[in-house]
Amino acid sequence: MSPAGNSIDSSDDPRSTDAAFDWVEDLLGGTIVERRLQARWRPHWFLTVRDQRGNDHRVMLRGFRNGGYLGDEVVTRAWLRREAGVLRTLQPTPVKVPRFFGYHDELDWLLMEWVQGDELLTDVEDDDRRDDLFREYLDTIVDLHTLDVSRLDLAPDMVAPPTPDLVLQGSLDMAIGLFRTAAPADPEPLLELGIWWAKTHKPQAPHETRLCGGDVGPNQFIFDDTGVKSMFDLELAHLGDPYEDLGLMRMREMCYPIGRLPAHLQYYAERTGSSLEIDALRYWTVIGMLTGPLWCWERVQRPDPLLPDQVPIFSWDPIYRRGLAEALMEIYDIALDPPAPLLPVETTRNRLHELLTGQVRDVYLPAADDPSMTFRLRGTLALSETVELGNTIGAQLERDDIDELGELLGHRPMTRREGLAAVEVLVRADPERDIERRLRCFHRMQVRHEFLFAPIQASMGFASNEPLARLQ
Repeated sequence: MSPAGNSIDSSDDPRSTDAAFDWVEDLLGGTIVERRLQARWRPHWFLTVRDQRGNDHRVMLRGFRNGGYLGDEVVTRAWLRREAGVLRTLQPTPVKVPRFFGYHDELDWLLMEWVQGDELLTDVEDDDRRDDLFREYLDTIVDLHTLDVSRLDLAPDMVAPPTPDLVLQGSLDMAIGLFRTAAPADPEPLLELGIWWAKTHKPQAPHETRLCGGDVGPNQFIFDDTGVKSMFDLELAHLGDPYEDLGLMRMREMCYPIGRLPAHLQYYAERTGSSLEIDALRYWTVIGMLTGPLWCWERVQRPDPLLPDQVPIFSWDPIYRRGLAEALMEIYDIALDPPAPLLPVETTRNRLHELLTGQVRDVYLPAADDPSMTFRLRGTLALSETVELGNTIGAQLERDDIDELGELLGHRPMTRREGLAAVEVLVRADPERDIERRLRCFHRMQVRHEFLFAPIQASMGFASNEPLARLQ
């Protein structure tokens, strides 16, 4: 335990939250006078601690992510410990991060500064100010990527991949292994095409291994009227190729569009003293788009109602899949040709779906007084809205997909699944044959799929069907 202290009784609370509060008070030498639990899929406590002199200190107590789709609780506790180690290591560097106060090694709670400000860059209406803020944030990312990792006091388990090939393909190989182990029940021709491309188009010269944030981009930093104050969310930090961060930044900008991203990436390259390496950036964009649905495949195909992350997963997955199609279309210089939104039609089930949505919205959600339950019910409301939308456009969506697959195959399949299976056979046999028609078909199908999940994406604050910003 970072400071010595409290005995632990976890009989009633597996996270021992009360013991963690006691630890915070002992560590800071004060009393918690205010506390607020953020309504999310992991515990974030915003605390105000009053010291013996009457001064208030605002801190955030961050807990480990629930296990269930990216690993079990042992894995998610390890992530939080790693994040704490990275945050501690970055304290004396130029990288703008929250102040680190301590880590409870036994309970796995991270205590850091509660940085005051706003993180919603997408809410900044003035284009020039939004650009200035994002470029100031990119300055911090450059500071992160240019640190000499040999001089950083990193945790023993945070080691650089031993070979350049593992730098390029380590995370991809793990994601593919998880995907294959899950034994997919449905054919996935787009993912198979992505796997083939990623394995056969590795950059010739990997960049020097650096400390990567793992999840950087819009709405991942705190700012105020004075400018950028701190980046945050380092649980996926690792040693790797800095262009991996840039590829994932392109995906994140699809969720939180800020505009002018290609110009911002050019600015990043200029700040590092080199030109923007387009081929490397396109490679890491594909890797970022591809590994997401591979990691999430099990929970998308076999949802777990007990998993707090379950509904959010359905907001990420469509963006990853469409992003993969768009990243490949960019590489092959294929123009996007998305279908028009489907128009809802009335069915005999409309009243029942409206009733379900109304009960969640007007009865259960207003009665919730626990932030964690409020978060879950908001997800349930979005899920209900998606089911209601599926009732009105689902049949047309299915017919349009089958028609598109039929045009690609030369005969109309009986079912969507039959068509996907037939196309997957063709992709495995000759991946690049008829690549333009295949990618157009995959992309249009993914756009339709995202129409269906727009309510869930809206509940997460994501844009829906925002295209990948193409490189110049």
